[in-house]
Amino acid sequence: MTVRNLNSDQFALLEFKDHIAGPQNVLANNWTASTSVCNWIGVSCGILHKRVIALNLTSMNLRGTIPPHLGNLSFLLSLDLSSNHFYGHLPKELGQLHRLRILRLSYNRLNGKIPSWLGNLQRVRRLKMKKNNFTGIIPETLVNMSNLKILNLGCNQLSGQVPSSIFKISSLKIIKLFSNSLSGSLPNDMCQHLPKLEVLYLSRNELSGNIPSSMGKCSNLKNLSLSYNQFMGIIPRSIGNLTQLQELYLGFNNLEGQIPEEIGNLLGLQLLSIQAIKGLTGIIPRSIGNLTRLEELYLAWNNLEGQIPSSIAKCYQLQILDLAENQFSGLILESIFNSTTLEELDLFNNKLEGMFFTLIFSKLQKHAVEFVSSILVIYFYRFNLSSHDYINSHFLLRFYVEKGCMERELSKQDYDSVENNDMFGNNIKKVYIISKKYIYCSVTIILKYIIHGPWAFLHHPNYFINSTSLFLLFHFLGLFRLAIMNYNTCFHLLLALFIPCSVLCLAMTVRNLNSDQFALLEFKDRIAGPQNVLANNWTASNSVCNWIGVSYGILHKRIIALNLTSMNLRGTIPPQLGNLSFLLSLDLSSNHFYGHLPKELGQLHRLKILQLSCNHLNSEIPSWLGNLLSVRQLKMKNNNFTGTIPETLVNMSNLEILSLGFNQLSGHVPSSIFKISSLKIIDLSSNSLSGSLPNDMCQHLPKLEGLHLSWNELSGNIPFGMGKCNNLKTLLLSYNQLTGIIPKSIGNLTRLQKLYLEFNNLEGQIPEEIDNLLGLELLNIQAIKGLTGQIPTSIFNVSSLKTIVLYNNSLSGSLPNDMCQHLPKLEGLYLSWNELSSNIPSSMGKCSNLKNLVLSYNQLTGIIPKSIGNLTRLQKLYLGFNNLEGQIPTSIFNISSLKTIDLSNNSLSGSLPNDMCHHLPKLEGLYLDGNELSGNIPSSTDKCNNLKMLALSVNQFTGIIPRSIGNLTRLQDLYLGFNNLEGQIPEEIGNLLGLELLNIQAIKSLTGQIPTSIFNISSLKTIVLSNNSLSGSLPNDMCQHLPKLEGLYLSWNELSGNIPSSMGKCSNLKNLSIYCNQFMGIIPRSIGNLTQLQKLYLGFNNLEGQIPEEIGNLLGLELLNIQAIKGLTGQIPTSIFNISSLKTIDLSNNSLSGI
Repeated sequence: MTVRNLNSDQFALLEFKDHIAGPQNVLANNWTASTSVCNWIGVSCGILHKRVIALNLTSMNLRGTIPPHLGNLSFLLSLDLSSNHFYGHLPKELGQLHRLRILRLSYNRLNGKIPSWLGNLQRVRRLKMKKNNFTGIIPETLVNMSNLKILNLGCNQLSGQVPSSIFKISSLKIIKLFSNSLSGSLPNDMCQHLPKLEVLYLSRNELSGNIPSSMGKCSNLKNLSLSYNQFMGIIPRSIGNLTQLQELYLGFNNLEGQIPEEIGNLLGLQLLSIQAIKGLTGIIPRSIGNLTRLEELYLAWNNLEGQIPSSIAKCYQLQILDLAENQFSGLILESIFNSTTLEELDLFNNKLEGMFFTLIFSKLQKHAVEFVSSILVIYFYRFNLSSHDYINSHFLLRFYVEKGCMERELSKQDYDSVENNDMFGNNIKKVYIISKKYIYCSVTIILKYIIHGPWAFLHHPNYFINSTSLFLLFHFLGLFRLAIMNYNTCFHLLLALFIPCSVLCLAMTVRNLNSDQFALLEFKDRIAGPQNVLANNWTASNSVCNWIGVSYGILHKRIIALNLTSMNLRGTIPPQLGNLSFLLSLDLSSNHFYGHLPKELGQLHRLKILQLSCNHLNSEIPSWLGNLLSVRQLKMKNNNFTGTIPETLVNMSNLEILSLGFNQLSGHVPSSIFKISSLKIIDLSSNSLSGSLPNDMCQHLPKLEGLHLSWNELSGNIPFGMGKCNNLKTLLLSYNQLTGIIPKSIGNLTRLQKLYLEFNNLEGQIPEEIDNLLGLELLNIQAIKGLTGQIPTSIFNVSSLKTIVLYNNSLSGSLPNDMCQHLPKLEGLYLSWNELSSNIPSSMGKCSNLKNLVLSYNQLTGIIPKSIGNLTRLQKLYLGFNNLEGQIPTSIFNISSLKTIDLSNNSLSGSLPNDMCHHLPKLEGLYLDGNELSGNIPSSTDKCNNLKMLALSVNQFTGIIPRSIGNLTRLQDLYLGFNNLEGQIPEEIGNLLGLELLNIQAIKSLTGQIPTSIFNISSLKTIVLSNNSLSGSLPNDMCQHLPKLEGLYLSWNELSGNIPSSMGKCSNLKNLSIYCNQFMGIIPRSIGNLTQLQKLYLGFNNLEGQIPEEIGNLLGLELLNIQAIKGLTGQIPTSIFNISSLKTIDLSNNSLSGI
């Protein structure tokens, strides 16, 4: 059954592949039947059962749905599809994966409710489904996942209360439920049953009630985030018991009271954020000085008062100190400025006083380089300066110093900007200082004065011009090579501060092309891209008309088109683009833009084309789009838009293309959209749209050619009026919840080329009227269990058909004898997983262009028709898992284009032709296992020199294993077991240098020694030679050349001699089974070197001596079987009982002693 099961795994993955798309067709080219499934990208197979145990396709940019067939991977341990573009619901069939331990689906667009059947996956340890579109509540059934260690459901749209049962899963280490809409309170005893919890992220929800006082019992907690909720009450003192805590977030709640003194017990704390809590009063506890590892402290926007405690200077590693918007008073602590690690200090809007300038400048004079290089940002606003600092006013000083300078030549257009706001009643936006050459490093100085009189600044001008302190400041900047100019720096800085706004505005008096240029420069400032293409090209020295991606009109000399598609740009779309009043086309598609669409774009009344697809834009689709009456193409697919489709789109009366697919839209499709008579294409696929389609939806769409509504949650019937969209060429309604029958009126769509109805809840039969679709090229109606009855014979009269996909339904009956008379273009026929019966039509050979014939998993009977040999272009032939009988037509072996032949698991009999491989130069996979084939294995098999997979097991083959099999140098997997073969394993097997799996088991007439050449095949991962009659000893150096060997199965033979001491060199071995043989001698100590070993079977041999203590080194061992060895004496090594992974120990029926 090993091959049978692996084939079913392969089929499930091929179904999965058919549901998805990805760049460069990686899976399409690699996941082929001609390649062993165990060699496919992202697939891992187990050694013992040779089944798929892991599927890892993370970050491959795949797009599609998760099909139910993955539920057939019954040996799967790990499923990782994270960081892709999967959407739709989770199929309930995944609940069958009872061996699953890891489920990772984060960073996709999956929707629907989190299914209750997840609770059936009781072995899962990691459940990660963050950053999707899941809605509804968290199911109570998750409590059944008793082995769960990581639960991550953050960044979804979940609501309701957090089930209290979750907090009873004692194995949990990480709980992340942040960024949802969860409500309710936390249970008081939530930490009673979470002894291992290290991370609890519940921020950005709507949780209320008190923070449980029992929180202190989560004694292993390292990260606690409860911010952005509606928690009330005080911060419990018990939080001081969380001595392992490293990060604590409590801000943006409705808490009250004081910060508890016990916070000082958190000696490992690195980040503390308790901000934006107006009910938080009192002082900062002096115990804050105990937090010597603290790096970031955020206490802003509270009502804290009193002095800043001097003990805060003991936080020697502090990098960010934010105490803004409180009621702190008293002197500024000089000790704060002793820090060599502080990077940002914010004391904005407090009642502090003292000699701030004196402190700053004294540090500059003494330790200029060390001090300023560490203080990157300082915010002071509204505090009282002493008279010694000359100015008694309220002001803000923000001082940036960015390290990493660069030298460059300046042209006349180059400038250094000093931004000033509200200075002496003016609104100065930009001041330009021009010089010829200087060492440039981004430095911004902003002085903002809020004073009692507009000219109070002039009361002490000598301080600013002549003071030693300010001179030292700018002298330091010079030493630091921040601003070397040909002119006096201080003079020009002050001169710039006094330039009136009217001078600056002169450059903006011309509003035509210059205003367009300004808008684009603002746009450039918002984005980043590789190689700084725009930064280097979009400059004031270069005419805007020559900028990359910009087109301008001849008549008005204004910008009419902006095309920056596929430039890998990142940033937000600024409102200034709305000033490009002559713009006709805006194309920013295939970049990384994010954020909202600014409402100013609604001013672009001339716009005809708006293409924003393939970005990361979010929020709702704005209603002001309806103002763009001239737009013909609106393409915003593949973003993160949420909410409903606005009704105002009906105003876009010239719209021809509406593409909003691959977003997170919900709600009904506005019926008004179907009244825009100019529409040719409507693409709303891959969202979460619900509701039914209006019956008269096609009354007002005379030009509609494409309707793409697949991958949503649409319900109701397919409208009977659909037949009135008589220009329709493509109709996609797949992956919804549509019910009812397929309407007969669909036969009126005489121009239809592609029809997708698969994965719905339809019922009834396929209507005969489909034969009216005389231009149909692709028909896909799969995975609809309610679809019954026979396949209408009229379908096979549509001569334009290239692909027919009707698999995984409940179709029955037989195929018409003349089915291929009228299908000259047919390339793919997929009818597997149905209930089709009777014979395969003899006329099948007339489908002369057929490349893929897939009829497996049905109830087909009779013989394989010889006419299949006429399909000279056939590449894949799947007839497995039917009730076929008789001989395999020799004509099949003459189809030179064949890459895969799968006739497995039927009742085929007879022998294989001796020359079967003479005409199969491309054959990569031959699956004939599970039949009743007899005769010899043809010696000419070696002529199939591209063969990678040969499965002949579970048949009645006789004779010897031909030596010529050693010529299949590309072979990776060889299955010959469960036959009536005899003789010895040929030495030539050693020539298969790419072989990964060798399975020759259960052949009682297979005698002789195991060829030593086998142990020289360095690519081997699995050797299965159990249950034969092999004899002789194993070579001493058998593991010298097997670095990849993971499974060695030699049980139930007649092998003798010692167990080689070199066995320990098979360092990757996970399963070693040599029981039921005649091995002698001791168990070698070197077996303790097999640190990857999981299962060890040594029982039923003639061994002697003791169990070596080194067995205790096998820290991953799960099963130990050393039974029925009478010569095995001594005590059981205590080291065995230190192997925490052990599940089964069988040491019965030996002569062991001791306690």
